[in-house]
Amino acid sequence: MSSETPFHELEDFGWKYGVPLVDMKRLTERWRNEYDWRKYEKEINEELPMFTIDVDSFDALNIHYVHKKSESVDAIPLLFCHGWPGSFLEVRKILPLLTAPGLEHPSFHAVALSLPGFCFSEAPRKQGFGINQYAEVAHKLMVALGYSEYDHSENGFRVRRVASQGMAHQPSNAITKPPSWKLPLFFLFFLLTPWSIEEKTGIERTKGNGYFIEHSTQPQTLGYSLTDTPADVDFIILVFSCRSCRLPSQLRDDCKDIGQSYTLPIGTSFFPKGLIFSRAAWVRMLNNVVFESHHKTGGHFAATERQEELVQDLRKMFAKASPAFAIVPGRTGYA
Repeated sequence: MSSETPFHELEDFGWKYGVPLVDMKRLTERWRNEYDWRKYEKEINEELPMFTIDVDSFDALNIHYVHKKSESVDAIPLLFCHGWPGSFLEVRKILPLLTAPGLEHPSFHAVALSLPGFCFSEAPRKQGFGINQYAEVAHKLMVALGYSEYDHSENGFRVRRVASQGMAHQPSNAITKPPSWKLPLFFLFFLLTPWSIEEKTGIERTKGNGYFIEHSTQPQTLGYSLTDTPADVDFIILVFSCRSCRLPSQLRDDCKDIGQSYTLPIGTSFFPKGLIFSRAAWVRMLNNVVFESHHKTGGHFAATERQEELVQDLRKMFAKASPAFAIVPGRTGYA
């Protein structure tokens, strides 16, 4: 994106074909000559209690994670999984809110790992590392920290429950496909239920998923540019934090069962600018939803954009009047 690089684009196309040249040059200039990484590195190290641990799973991996405990004795262990794409920094703004003790709301012991292959966590070297393996790594981390039972909050990346003894977590913003004819009653309900204006807007805006297709087919090719010349693809660097760019294609087949039913209580928070659209009715049909919230603003990175609202949702889900109250034995969340 240097001034010497010839590049031509159509006139007045906006964002129709991707990032406009003027925005790319602006971001590149900021990344090359203005961004002070050492300043932000110092802030992150001072603000977040970060650790690493060796986890023996599908592959022996060194895993990076944030772990902050609440002063509340009965705080609920909470596993936060960042999005795909994303990073552990998504927990940064909600961490003090999650761990804040109080008489009027539950409090949490918060753990936010860097998923394998992301940021400072080691990437698997063997083929076949999929969603089950991600979940196993996360579970073994929680057990190693003394949390054999815990709750799970995730932002965009689906970590499925693994059938391990003592494990008790579920996605908190379940993603579902439309019901098919294989479930006739659900399918009939789907055909007869009118769509709201918000739902129509949501499905229309989620059609632009080129980045997802690119990363779920042959991402290693793109990974060379990401690793070698990040300034030239900073539109991806600002969003994608994946150190191992081949992983998305390995997850593709594992995501085909999205929409399967879960029996453990889950909560859902809907934000209008999300990248993947799910109708609330679809989620309720296939899951044991005990809490549901709809927001007027916010999107895929809700923990960064709307931290107060997201934490309030979590507090309501695990409050004394909720069906999910004390779902983790001995951990009510209250001081």
